[in-house]
Amino acid sequence: GRPDDGRPVLWSGPLRGIDQTPRLPVGTCLVWDPLEPVPAEEASCAAAHQLQVTGPLDLGNRSGEYPTPAQWDVLDAACAPLLPSGASVPSGSRPVPVAVRIPAVSWQAGRRVTACAVAARDGRTGRFVVLTAPVTG
Repeated sequence: GRPDDGRPVLWSGPLRGIDQTPRLPVGTCLVWDPLEPVPAEEASCAAAHQLQVTGPLDLGNRSGEYPTPAQWDVLDAACAPLLPSGASVPSGSRPVPVAVRIPAVSWQAGRRVTACAVAARDGRTGRFVVLTAPVTG
């Protein structure tokens, strides 16, 4: 079919090598539990969520093993320049940068593009706060 008629487009070649990475637009809200090894899922910004995307994060040609928790923490810090000024988070919490984790199976398949996001961390417990409104405009 044609790309504009609603039917799937037929391919005449290998799909291997075509980037299948989902692109998360800036402002997308995500449900993500950092204590569970499950990928983040898109959510309405008016519904319960933990992250809001602030920009893309390309990890380049990193080869080798899946990042350790300490390496992910370094990637979180690399997202700090994309923290929005004036982020609106619940009182008692502070905005923090987060590198959206790539699922290990996707890492093994070669995915190296993800997103930076902003989250809110409770000032007393250090846990991520559940948000029910956009953090940024």
